[in-house]
Formats: sequence, structure tokens, C-alpha cells
Amino acid sequence: MSKQEHHKLSIDTDRLWNKRTSDFLLEIRPFIGYALQSAALLIVLLILAGAYFYTRLLSEAPPDFPFRELAALVLLPFLALSPIRTYLKEADLIYMVPMETEMSAYMQKATARAFRIQTLALLAVWTAVWPMYALSAGGDGKSFVVILLVLAALKKVMLFSRWQELKRTERLQTLSWSALRWLVAGGLAYLILRLPLWTGTLIVTASLLLIFGTLRWLDKPNLHWPRLIDTEKKHRAFIFRLLNQFIDVSEVQM
Repeated sequence: MSKQEHHKLSIDTDRLWNKRTSDFLLEIRPFIGYALQSAALLIVLLILAGAYFYTRLLSEAPPDFPFRELAALVLLPFLALSPIRTYLKEADLIYMVPMETEMSAYMQKATARAFRIQTLALLAVWTAVWPMYALSAGGDGKSFVVILLVLAALKKVMLFSRWQELKRTERLQTLSWSALRWLVAGGLAYLILRLPLWTGTLIVTASLLLIFGTLRWLDKPNLHWPRLIDTEKKHRAFIFRLLNQFIDVSEVQM
């Protein structure tokens, strides 16, 4: 393949990704405004109530309260849950499967976008639980940044693990892979918050390098297209079911 042909293919892949993402955003845009209007008061009340009880917990909890364990528990779902939107459709089984090698750039965009969005969510949650860690461990600004970087690296490895899971064909394999991801995410989050800062950083970083190397060794080169499409359908259905709690979107096929 010439450089010119490869460049053209890359542009087409970019265009396909941009079109798929923009089409979905245009599809849900009419419902988002109404959903936010319906949920605005509830969200404000939940934030105020959460802030009130959180402040009381920080000020009134006994000295031996397991703040760091609680912080790790709160972080766990944001580390282990690693959805990857691909926007694939049934028709792609016909048109895209023959171009699987060329679609690698498209899939890289999907995983990169998932990492950006989920890392922002992780930053927000880590900022929220930071007072618990600081109160228990006496952390400073340097501790905040170092642990955040380790958590971001952990998130990256968990996303890579999720991508490998999506390539598996047997149900038992995927269930085992998912359970292991939760155990690893929980265990490493606990270690980085419980151990002294630099000891925890060294142990967790070494563990992540070992896990990443193992995942690369177990990597399957081929995509499992039916599973990717089925997973995308579930992502889409979840979003519309969520919107349907605030506004009727029954006319949209979920």
C-alpha cells in the first residue's frame, strides 16, 4: 500500500469515527435538555445532602474510621468499569469485517476517547474522596498528584484489559476476565491508598507493568465483531433507558 493510499484510508477512518459519534450525539440531543430540566432539582438536592453528610462524617468520625478503605471502595467502580463505545452497527458485519486491519485506527480512537472521558470522571471522584485520604494519611498536594497519576495508569490498564475481554468468544472466559479486572482494580486501589506513598507507588507501578505485559502476551489479533456490536447495542439501550426516566423516549428504538 502506498503512502498516499494509506493517508486516504486514515482520513476515511477519521471521517467514519467523527460521523458515528456526531450522529449519536444528534440523536440524543433533543432529550438531554428535557432530562436535565427534569432532574436538575433532584441533582441539587442530592449534592447538598451528600455534602452535608460527608462534612459530618469527616468531622465526627472516630480516629480509627477506615477512611482509606472507604475511599478505595468509592474509586473501585470508576476504575473497574471500563465501557468502550464503538458505535458499530449490524451492517458493519458486511462492510467493515473485510477491512478489519484498516479499522485498527478507528478502534484506537474508541479506546482513546474512553480513556479521556473516564479519566476525567476518575479525577472528579479522586478530588471528592481526597479529604478522606488526607485526613487519614496526612497527604499533601504532592500525594494528590502522584496517586492520581497511578490511578490514571491503573485506569489505562483496566481499559486495555476490557478491550482484550471484548475479543473473547466464550462466556466463561469473559466472566472470568471481568471478575479478575474487578479484583485487580480493587486490590491495587487499596494498596496505593493504604501503603506509604512511595512504597505503594512502586508496588502498584510494578504490578501494572507486569499485568500490561501479560495482557499483551495474551492479546488476540482478531476482533470479535458480533460481541462488539452486541456490546454497543447494550450501551445504547442503557443511555436511552436512563433518559427515559426523565422524558418519554419510547419512540426511539432501544
